[in-house]
Amino acid sequence: MEGKKIPVLHHITNEVASNLQAQVTELMGLIPIMGNSSLDAHEIASVSSGLVLNLGMPNPDKLHAIRNTIPVYKAAGKPIVLDPVGISLSNSRRGLALELIKGKGISVIKGNQSEIGSLLNERDAEAFTLNYKAVLVTTGKTVQITHGKRSEFLEMPASKIHKLPGTGCILGTIIGCLLLKGLSPFDASVFSASLMAKTAERIPPELSYGRIQEILLTELEVLANENLSNHK
Repeated sequence: MEGKKIPVLHHITNEVASNLQAQVTELMGLIPIMGNSSLDAHEIASVSSGLVLNLGMPNPDKLHAIRNTIPVYKAAGKPIVLDPVGISLSNSRRGLALELIKGKGISVIKGNQSEIGSLLNERDAEAFTLNYKAVLVTTGKTVQITHGKRSEFLEMPASKIHKLPGTGCILGTIIGCLLLKGLSPFDASVFSASLMAKTAERIPPELSYGRIQEILLTELEVLANENLSNHK
């Protein structure tokens, strides 16, 4: 009897966060594949279980890959997590994010307060999430998860992990992993934010900068295993 197939989580992301996101996917028990190229991103989409899409470090080839790949996921009803990195600073990125969201099919949109604020553009978050059928995750000292009238707020402790480049991006990866483990977009977002908050609490304030990633991954793996076991 064959073993259960391990889901593959496709990332179209930036070079700053790529390695960390791949490691987090592995420790969550899934298979990462990093596929930014227009040569094969659409092929990867056909065999992957879901997508984490990060708009950081755009270039013409990456944009071509995104536009070829998103329809594959949407047609198959596979989950997509969108991280609209830098859209508050770039009209082209903001335009791309709006283009992707208007097509619907995005499960979760995760960004900082500036990015989500730029996306909403003074629109009501409740109406926005219902219209586009997407959960909004707004990060900061307080993480807010919103879908329609449902909202959860989680306080993020002060921690050195926030100094590590790519830390914000791995929240999107954890959400993607939990979606492929069967959680709803809202529950996956709440669970992921909770894991990150608990991990941040475990990072000693005296820890040297060079060891932040090592301890982050170690503690996140322990907490993920503990919490997912309890969740079953």
